[in-house]
Amino acid sequence: MSNHALARAGRWTLLVASSAWIVSCGSSEPLDPAARTTAVVGAMVEADRRELSGRGDLVAGKYARMARTLYDFYRGTMPIFRADLADPRMRIARTEFDLPGQLPFSIGDAHPENFGLLLAADGTLALEPNDLDAADRYPYQLDLRRLTVGLVLASRGARLEDDEEDAVVRSCVSSYLTTLRAIDDGTYAPHRIDDGTDPILADLFRRGRRDLAERAELAALTVLESGARRFVRGAPDVDDPENVLSDLPPWAFSEIDSSLATYRSSLATPPPEGELTVLDAVREHGSGVASWARIRVLVLVRGPSDAPEDDVVLELKEETQSGASGPLPPGVFSDDEADRIRRATRAAWSRSDAEPRWGASSWLGMPVQIRLESEAQKTFRTDRLEGDRASVSSISTIAAVLGEMLARIQASDGLGADGRFASRLVARVGDRETAFVTGEVEAAVAHADVVTLDWELFREALRARGPTLGFVGETPIDGPDLERRALYGTPAEVRPWE
Repeated sequence: MSNHALARAGRWTLLVASSAWIVSCGSSEPLDPAARTTAVVGAMVEADRRELSGRGDLVAGKYARMARTLYDFYRGTMPIFRADLADPRMRIARTEFDLPGQLPFSIGDAHPENFGLLLAADGTLALEPNDLDAADRYPYQLDLRRLTVGLVLASRGARLEDDEEDAVVRSCVSSYLTTLRAIDDGTYAPHRIDDGTDPILADLFRRGRRDLAERAELAALTVLESGARRFVRGAPDVDDPENVLSDLPPWAFSEIDSSLATYRSSLATPPPEGELTVLDAVREHGSGVASWARIRVLVLVRGPSDAPEDDVVLELKEETQSGASGPLPPGVFSDDEADRIRRATRAAWSRSDAEPRWGASSWLGMPVQIRLESEAQKTFRTDRLEGDRASVSSISTIAAVLGEMLARIQASDGLGADGRFASRLVARVGDRETAFVTGEVEAAVAHADVVTLDWELFREALRARGPTLGFVGETPIDGPDLERRALYGTPAEVRPWE
């Protein structure tokens, strides 16, 4: 646990009781480490039970990745966050400005690293939500607080002072509320977030445009042999040996063509059939955090011409239910996962063709999301908050941008008697904007302390219980026969996280 977190006067209380610590992180009662460990492990194992039963080695890889850094842990702990949001003892669960019955559409996991550049149909890049796995209807606080807690953790990683991290969250929440007010009174002008003078945005777009011009993904992932392109096998990046590309089993490869045909029909503007001619495909291991254990496949397709420099890389990724059902009330709003993803792309982006190759299909009987794999589509990374990108001014600017974007998304499609989420929240806040913003700051900072504690407890649980947190399956739910094991299994040994 960082000294920085412990130094927040009035937010942390550290008591020594026998050999254990008891921590109060804005909750109405101190958090007992043993009870909190049970809650953390229980939430993760319950959420991952199906994958633990059928592909435990991959879940072990996910847990190892989560254990390495605090922010990677945060990325993987949405099940814990949702449980805490439903627990009135936790500060993150409490607000004076709740809206019972209002369940606006949202991306479902709006932490800062789920935003990044997308390549639109006209070849321009813009900042948009770039992970829609959990998109669904939720209470508005879920994504607002998921975002603000992530901003506190990012600010601490950049070594901001206490008052500076508060300022970052205030910038986000004020922008969020200002945007909702403008939407409600009809003065908001939707716009795409593109390059600017802010160092974080400037860095993101500079690198994106460079890699777009160079088609950097082709250089990184493929080789040319006798004028034809194919994927490399093994680790494309020597600095990331866990990210490995391997051959697909022939029976799995043979089903890609039909999956792409269905995918093509899901696109608003489908490309000619010839542009989806499959040239090669590989299983990708070791990507992401929360989705580490899901199946990912990279597919090399022909592109607009026979020239190998026009080849296009697509990512085919296994999808699961959004997770909206469970500790939160709403439940999914689509019966079909592919339909949910298609609807999410239309609602979340500033324009419908923000990423025209983002669609959905099924493959080997599982729902999948298929989208462009391009090095130009950079994701905002908290570990790049250094130098002039680590100033309170720069981080506050990106926080305001993300707050505005989240407000626009949530106001796009409300659920209720009239669906008017923006006007309902604006009316609920009224002239108490200071109270609303201050409450969100306090909730975010208090829960960032909880996340820091949880990370330490999670690491201790892995040491004590083993790489799958002590889970022992009986009959595998997924039924991974030998063929499936060939698809699930990882050829790279997961490196120790210490």
